[in-house]
Amino acid sequence: MSLTLTLKKKPSVPVEAESICPDRMDGLSLKGIAALPLHHGNEQVTVGDFFRVTGENNGEICLEGDTSRFKMVGDSMSKGRLLIKESIGQHLGVHMSGGEIVVAKNAHDWVGPEMSGGRIIVKGNAGPRAGIYLKSGELVVGGDAGYMSGFMMQNGRLIICGNAAKGLGDSMYQGQIWLGGEAVEMGSGVEQVEPEAGELDDVLARLDEVKIKPPKSFKKLQSDRSLWSFNKHDFAAWKDAL
Repeated sequence: MSLTLTLKKKPSVPVEAESICPDRMDGLSLKGIAALPLHHGNEQVTVGDFFRVTGENNGEICLEGDTSRFKMVGDSMSKGRLLIKESIGQHLGVHMSGGEIVVAKNAHDWVGPEMSGGRIIVKGNAGPRAGIYLKSGELVVGGDAGYMSGFMMQNGRLIICGNAAKGLGDSMYQGQIWLGGEAVEMGSGVEQVEPEAGELDDVLARLDEVKIKPPKSFKKLQSDRSLWSFNKHDFAAWKDAL
């Protein structure tokens, strides 16, 4: 049985909830977990003020209830598993380096910013700037992704089964974006390429593993390397791109 945090009351304003993370709860009793700090607007509160804490602290945390106003959940997570039964707020998995986060519904802006490892699965839609500054690891979105998703990706893999808003992959350096639908507008320095042998099979296997229905087809996107180095003779092109 996993550790379960069941929402008792919905917050009136967003809550900074970086304490909701396997790393920060490791080794704590249920009472200790309930005493961890949260910030509700300008007021410091505790996990126990908003959640009923039950179950076994074994590295897997299950959030139950409408947690769409809780942000920074999984901040700096390096291990364990987070299961979010409904939707979640901004900055999910910021600075994440390991472990797995699964969101049953939607995720707000800035999913997985500066991830360097681990995996985030959003079965619904992801808001703007999903996977920005992605360094390593994997972000899977079962629905659509908002504008500037994949901005300045350095590596890793971003899978979007639905559509993407403007600026997809803008200024990406390395890494892969797999798009099942259409992008309103590709970002600067992005090109579509043919998948290498086995790559698409690997993407489809991942979707099957996490129980997300795949789209009819995928486009593989990556950096065209046009922004890898600056040449003063190309200043006009850079000005247009940035």
